[in-house]
Amino acid sequence: MTDDGYIPPGHPLIWIDLRRQGGIPCIKGTRIPAAMLATQVWAGALEYESREKIKVEYLVTDEQIDAALWWYRDPDRWRITRTAIRRQRYAERPR
Repeated sequence: MTDDGYIPPGHPLIWIDLRRQGGIPCIKGTRIPAAMLATQVWAGALEYESREKIKVEYLVTDEQIDAALWWYRDPDRWRITRTAIRRQRYAERPR
């Protein structure tokens, strides 16, 4: 983690910043949670039509949608992220 609260997630299109959305993994440059995009696509059963609707509604690209899906395919990836966020919040709390 860097001094400004940024946690490198391992994908260039996903960012985790404790100052934005409470550290929830988001599409880089936005406040759109990656989990929301991934569940929207999965709810549409990965159909082309649902991806097109998501792209229009949230103004994202296919690459950003694929990055969200990539992030949430591996539960260890987001479990490690949640642990890092909890540790950072614990370290910052007033004593």
